[in-house]
Amino acid sequence: NSQPESWQELLDYFSGPLAEHAAKGEFDAFLTGYERFRRRLLEAANNPLLAQMLDSIYEKTQVLIRRIIILPERAKSGLREHIAVLEAMRRGDAELAEKLRRENMRSAKAWLRRYQKYLL
Repeated sequence: NSQPESWQELLDYFSGPLAEHAAKGEFDAFLTGYERFRRRLLEAANNPLLAQMLDSIYEKTQVLIRRIIILPERAKSGLREHIAVLEAMRRGDAELAEKLRRENMRSAKAWLRRYQKYLL
């Protein structure tokens, strides 16, 4: 279901339990929540070929995702960015959601660059 109101449950989860996981540094739980977000986006896209391609990319980037998430304050920052995407989806503003999601990916890349010599 890609109706705007269908995003409320995930928005509530990100604003509540997932925010607690980020604050406590519970990265496995945080990444499980992120996977829930990712799956929901793929479900809304309703495109099996796209889902297969994105799953392949996701599998290849797991190591980097796990390294980036442990950086100081990145989980909280990433969470705020994802909540903004979900709020846009909840309002039915797909263009803004896409823009914010792209900014989120650029932000993660910037964090990786900043700490790259310590991570890789």
